[in-house]
Amino acid sequence: MQSCLPTFVRCCTLLGVFVVIPTTRAQAVAANQRLDKNALYSDALGGLSNYTNLTNVMPGQTFRLIRLGQGADQNCYAPGGTDECANVKSTWDVYNATYSDNPSNGVYVCICQGSPVTAQSLASNYSQVPLYLRRWVASVSYVPASQGHAYTSAGHITFFGIFGFDVLVHESTHAQDQGFSGSRAYLQAIGSDTCVPDDYAQTNNVECYAQDMVVFLYKLWRPYDQPLGTNCMANQLKSLNSSQAPGLQAYITSTVAATVPNACTINCFHTVVQGETLNSIASGLKQTPQSLIPYNSQIGNSTVLYPGERICLPAQACKTFRRLLRA
Repeated sequence: MQSCLPTFVRCCTLLGVFVVIPTTRAQAVAANQRLDKNALYSDALGGLSNYTNLTNVMPGQTFRLIRLGQGADQNCYAPGGTDECANVKSTWDVYNATYSDNPSNGVYVCICQGSPVTAQSLASNYSQVPLYLRRWVASVSYVPASQGHAYTSAGHITFFGIFGFDVLVHESTHAQDQGFSGSRAYLQAIGSDTCVPDDYAQTNNVECYAQDMVVFLYKLWRPYDQPLGTNCMANQLKSLNSSQAPGLQAYITSTVAATVPNACTINCFHTVVQGETLNSIASGLKQTPQSLIPYNSQIGNSTVLYPGERICLPAQACKTFRRLLRA
């Protein structure tokens, strides 16, 4: 059984070239032991929350949700596992969700009656998890709680309280992890690096792998957004790149053309500095704020920008803005 802390991450497009790694081989870390490595981010990847929200970037799938009848409760937790809904003196509403990218294999969606989260919203959020990870999951369940947390057992994920999309990715990675986190290659990669993604990744190699996947997915989806340099964990990312990227690349390649604006594909973007707003950036481009929104799916209806965030620009605006960065 794996457990994880709640986080709220923003995030991820196509994989660029990772940095060159040292050729010297460090000793592999011990499995299931605390990792004596620096944390790139603190507060469970909280540093990424100042950047693009992954839920506003990752494409979702259409899905069909069918409510199941009595006797379906056993699909909400692992065989011999804990009925968390019974622990809060409630009962499950159980559904089967089938997604457009994998219509032959459904995922059970379980909601404790009286929860603030609906089956529709949980199934919708889960549709944004790449199929490469999602196909390993048997069920996703939600239990009301005052403190947000989650755990995965034998492909069954249970969420408590408030959680972010990165937790969906983290827990799905636990389901997908069929021994990779304990492999010699991955333990060697951690040992060769000087940092891990965050303080929670310091727990052990299993949690480190799940947090690595969140960062890795961010870099896959948004290579032009680099909140912090990841040179200190380059071997971990290289390990994921060589073993995990093909499945993720297939998913991303099939959707990137429809979701990444042409302006970004030619590296036409502006890096936000302190005090800038969407209005001020648009004014400098002699454009309207509304004209920039189609190029920036991460903005949605919000006009809040963060220093370091990169705003995709229309190609015709590239020559008019003095702070424009080009590759």
